[in-house]
Amino acid sequence: MSDDALTDLLVGVAELLDAQGAGDWSGLDGPAPTSALATAITLRQTPIAPDRSITLTDYAVSASARLTDTITGLNVRCRGDRSPSSASAVAGKVYLALQALGRATLGTAPNQVIVSDIYWQSEAQVGPDANGRSVRSVNYYVRWNRGHPRLD
Repeated sequence: MSDDALTDLLVGVAELLDAQGAGDWSGLDGPAPTSALATAITLRQTPIAPDRSITLTDYAVSASARLTDTITGLNVRCRGDRSPSSASAVAGKVYLALQALGRATLGTAPNQVIVSDIYWQSEAQVGPDANGRSVRSVNYYVRWNRGHPRLD
C-alpha cells in the first residue's frame, strides 16, 4: 500500500470495474478514452468526453480508534448519453460488479488494499448535465483495512 491509501482503494475499484466490463480504465496517468463507444472510468474528476463515464470519489464514513478497520464511502457518479435511462444502465453495470463483494484484494502490487465488504448505500438520479447527458449518483460503503503504524 502506498502513502495514499485512498487513491490505492479507488484505483483497485477502477481496475475491478474495468475487468468486469463496466467501463474503461486507462490508469492514473493515462488519458480517459474518448471513443463514443467507451465508458471512461476516472478518479475524482469527470471528463468532458466520452458521454458515458464513471467517476469514483472517496469520502470518510467511520474508522476504528484502535484497529485498521475502516469504512470509506465510495461515490460513483455515472453519466450516460442524452437518453434519460442511460445513466441507470451504467449504474447497473457498476452494481453488478461491486454489490456484496467481499474478502477481496484490489489493486496491483505493491499498492493493493484488502476489502472486507462493499455494499450499496443510496442512489439518486441527479438530472442532466450542462450538455443534456443523464447523471446518476450512487453511494457504496467499503469496509477495508487502512493501514496505519499506530493501529492494530
